[in-house]
Amino acid sequence: MNNRSKRIPYKIQFLFILFLLILSSLNLANTTHPLELTPKEIEKLKVFTKNIPVDKGVGQFFMINLPINYVESFSRFDWNYKIGKDFQLPIHKKLIEEGFGSILLQKSNFQHLNTVSETEEERISLIGSFINNLQYRAISKKNKGINIPLFIAVDFEGPNINSIRNTLIIPPPALTLATSQNKQLIEETGKIIGYQLANSGINMLLGPVLDIEKTPQGNHNTILLNRSFSSHADGVISAAYYYIKGLREAGVTVIGKHFPGLGLVKGNPHKEIVPFLGTPNNLKEHLKPYNELKLLLNGIMTSHVRLPFLKNAKPATFNKSIIQFIRDQPFADNPSLKVLDYNHKLVITDDLGMQAITNHVQSNYASMAIQAIEAGHDIVMFAKVLPDNKKKKNNETGQIYIHELIKVKKKLAKYLKRDENREKYNTSLQRIIRAKAASYKLHGGDIDYFISGNMNKVIRSQLSVPIFVKGEDGFIDYHKVKKTYEKIIETSYLLLSGSYSYFIEKSNSICIFSPKNHNDTYHGVIGLYEDKFHISNEIHYGTKPLDQSIKHIKSYIKKNSCDIVFHVINSQFSIDRAFNIIKSLKNRAKKEKTKIHLVLLLHQTPTSLPKEIINNKSITIMGAFTNHELSYRTDVKIIKGDIKPNNLAQLTIDYNNEKFPLIMKKPNMKKIEFDYTLFKPNSIKKQENNINSAKKHIDNNCIGKSCYLP
Repeated sequence: MNNRSKRIPYKIQFLFILFLLILSSLNLANTTHPLELTPKEIEKLKVFTKNIPVDKGVGQFFMINLPINYVESFSRFDWNYKIGKDFQLPIHKKLIEEGFGSILLQKSNFQHLNTVSETEEERISLIGSFINNLQYRAISKKNKGINIPLFIAVDFEGPNINSIRNTLIIPPPALTLATSQNKQLIEETGKIIGYQLANSGINMLLGPVLDIEKTPQGNHNTILLNRSFSSHADGVISAAYYYIKGLREAGVTVIGKHFPGLGLVKGNPHKEIVPFLGTPNNLKEHLKPYNELKLLLNGIMTSHVRLPFLKNAKPATFNKSIIQFIRDQPFADNPSLKVLDYNHKLVITDDLGMQAITNHVQSNYASMAIQAIEAGHDIVMFAKVLPDNKKKKNNETGQIYIHELIKVKKKLAKYLKRDENREKYNTSLQRIIRAKAASYKLHGGDIDYFISGNMNKVIRSQLSVPIFVKGEDGFIDYHKVKKTYEKIIETSYLLLSGSYSYFIEKSNSICIFSPKNHNDTYHGVIGLYEDKFHISNEIHYGTKPLDQSIKHIKSYIKKNSCDIVFHVINSQFSIDRAFNIIKSLKNRAKKEKTKIHLVLLLHQTPTSLPKEIINNKSITIMGAFTNHELSYRTDVKIIKGDIKPNNLAQLTIDYNNEKFPLIMKKPNMKKIEFDYTLFKPNSIKKQENNINSAKKHIDNNCIGKSCYLP
């Protein structure tokens, strides 16, 4: 009896503890992170949005470029917006005060920045000043639209696709990142990029590319290049997961692209409407990254691609059934495809000024914008806005003058005012404002101030430096950033074919055909092998026919008695020249009965190499598949024997009809927790007085004239 009475309390205790654990887990599951929007705040934002008239809110439906560069933005007399003979506001300020809600930064905005700055720190500071000026204007009472912060968006993928080249430190491209198969390095790269962007005032990244690379071997895909993580959905998902997680933890709004995908198309979707070349079953794989990365992405950018198996043959840009599928409605003629359920996330068009669209639609810009919004997009992009006093280029389509853009906005407002379109207006505006409010709060803002329009904080915040790139002085150490990127490139440097068993020490004469702008890098080898190292850059440049190129190659190899030849491949042009080198070496070997070792240093995606080169057993092919400046330094390390190329098994894309299993473990997508330790709310509060001062300066001194911020 006594023993039995003792056992009962233990059972009760166990059940009680189990109950508490279950209750605790349920509470944790429903807990919102302090820096994320609460259900109460989301409800407040809904009420706020419902009271915004169309004329004030319509500007939020646009993402536009600013047709001005950094230096010109401070000019009192140049590049001003004109009405008749009177000078009004500078162009960028005029566009902001017209209420346009999102800005796409481009290379042209900062093309002169290097002339007025010397260091990365100075460039980031200057970019930040320029962007803060835009944000102050957006939240000023002079704004005709809603007094809320702008989305400042960029492309920032790597050396080839980059809105702000020569300003921030450029990362390696997606293929190089994924090929490292190192989740820590990939996430660190995302965090470094996010830190640089956020600290510059940039709060939206149009990327990463979630397209699955299916380009046939030997084809030169001018759109994807090395922008895709993998040839397989799981490869894209795994690499993109860690990359996006790093970006989000630095407070950047992330927009995946190019839905439904550019990996299985033929042609250039910038110049023509291209069809997806697969079946509905093929499309399932291309949808997988969007389905599984849903909790990480803030939205999607569509492409000018059409799905031929749908009854509605329009490209995604104007296709209502495709956008409804992104939201919550299955395709009527393909119900087996799982909807994406992006009901509360942004959907943005690609540039409506691309030749593909302007040739396809044959209508005016207002009609294009209305069709895209009618299809279900939240934001339409115009990336070729021109000042009214600048002549349009004859050979470029899609250019739109400022006065034309303002007319488009008015016509879209007229469309949205119709009774049948009011719900569409409110729903899209809610998504946009919710995304902006989430970003604003994450960077230290108060949602009540956001709603009231009395914001005392600009959306730019000062983040803590990621610990792995933090210098002894507490600031970011750009040398450590470059070391991180260098490590990624070295890890991704693969031996694709041939042998690495040759030794430079045993060579009598080493020749390298190099791009001229990288001669200095390759001269790094000469110190050790000065008497037998020769560099030529003639075949990488100019417009000489192939037969003339062969003459130069033959004479150069003969003159220097080359027994090892390195050829740098970083363009389609250099691939063509590779055939010349192969032919020249074959002829010389036949005549002189000597063996010459050819090594191709690949700075492009491996899919660009034709099979005739790949299957040539006498050629060694290796590289990290990027023209990043650090990749050329890695070439030198490989040539000198300081490091060795890694195994082909790391490759994440199909190569020469061979598929490679994923080495990096696919993460758990069911529960994603962001680490927001980079944020320093207290440091944001210290900016209030300066921001208030700047706002008063704009409100009091900047009416109808150019002005400078204090």
